[in-house]
Amino acid sequence: MTPQATTSLPETFDVEVDADTIEATEQTLLGGSPFRVLRLSSPGAIAWRQIRDGDRPLTLPARVLAQTLISNGMAHPVPGEVDVRRDVTVVVPVLDRTAELDRCLRALDSTYPTIVVDDGSVNPGAIADICATHNVQLIRRKQNGGPAAARNCALAHVDSEFIAFIDSDCVATSGWIDALCAHFDDPSVAAVAPRVIAEHGGSGVLDLGDRPGRVAALTRIGHVPTAALLVRRRCLDAVSVDGAAFDPELRVGEDVDLVWRLADAGWSVRYDPTVLVNHDEPHEIASVMARRFQYGTSAAPLSKRHPGKVLHFLGLPWPTATCLFAWAVAPRLFVAALLATIARTHSSLAPTAAARSLRTRFALRSIWQTWLGLSRYVTQFFAPFAIVMMLVSSRRAMTVALVATAPLAHDRNQPLHHLAGDVAYGSGVWKSALDHRDLTPVIPRRWKPPPPSSAASERNPFAKPKGRP
Repeated sequence: MTPQATTSLPETFDVEVDADTIEATEQTLLGGSPFRVLRLSSPGAIAWRQIRDGDRPLTLPARVLAQTLISNGMAHPVPGEVDVRRDVTVVVPVLDRTAELDRCLRALDSTYPTIVVDDGSVNPGAIADICATHNVQLIRRKQNGGPAAARNCALAHVDSEFIAFIDSDCVATSGWIDALCAHFDDPSVAAVAPRVIAEHGGSGVLDLGDRPGRVAALTRIGHVPTAALLVRRRCLDAVSVDGAAFDPELRVGEDVDLVWRLADAGWSVRYDPTVLVNHDEPHEIASVMARRFQYGTSAAPLSKRHPGKVLHFLGLPWPTATCLFAWAVAPRLFVAALLATIARTHSSLAPTAAARSLRTRFALRSIWQTWLGLSRYVTQFFAPFAIVMMLVSSRRAMTVALVATAPLAHDRNQPLHHLAGDVAYGSGVWKSALDHRDLTPVIPRRWKPPPPSSAASERNPFAKPKGRP
């Protein structure tokens, strides 16, 4: 089964322009993920003004343009309310977490049929008692096979149109499934994920932030976890391999693999942070590091299954050079690289962005984003070397301080947890790469920005053909 093509935003949807989308001229938009330049025809510019100014209801041209903006990460769909209750089955895999499972099922409140898969718990009787208390179906696996195997086992007993996966250490908020169901009025949507937040505050390892977005590899939201995920059943069947929706060989990263297979098949996966699910996060640094290390070990297996998609740093040459020269405390080279970055940005945006200040702003933003990405990359994969540098040379201590600035600033509430988690994650990636003899996940890559484009096609006659505006 192939995805149903949608040439325009459904009539029941509204559209929200992404916070990073900038109107450079009346017929030129900048933004998206990856960043791109989108040129509009005169009718397209009229449709854009309707979207931008909030004129509702949207006309057909505006809905066609809205779908193009959404597919490029320049805008996000806002679904309407669901009038009809959907056919949903909830699947909860569990291993030994009896107290957590009880809380999880209590929050679900038997609103939808629920299947619990006991994946080889030490005390299966306790799991069975909790399931009986909440009147939910229990499937017992004698041998532990991991979350992928547990979910696959449940799918053999499910015939509903939609499936809501939620982990036993999660506590859903009221109405979370109904809110996510609204996205499926768009027939191209295969899966929608809520925001998974730390139950006791702080930044959780599964929290993807408060900005909505499409989910695809090498974009701002590269994946979503199945700790809480609503999926269209027939899409799972369409991307299943040997009858398995989840790869049973993956004990970690099986959710990333599924989401990428859905996206590769042409389906849309959405992230909706307005819908919240609480997650029981570890508090001790050692526990945070252990969990992040485990996540890192999925890098090489995922890289093998999805070549070119497991990248931990993807940067432009001149912004990268600017950051490196700043860290090396080389003022002349830093200034030269900075000017080259600005000149390069002016050259690439000159045909579309008339304002020099706008082009300079984008140059400085690219440097800052590179600083963030490069800092985290170094922290994750080369922290021991950075510490040795700091101990050996007082001058290099400044470099280490500059490198650590971005990761620490990323999470002001729990900076130490964040830094320790990054180091642990990188260690897990290194272990995975060495075990599989594949260094691809730790090798940085050069990003090649897409050329200026338009949305002109037989699907969208409201965009301007390629060329100068």
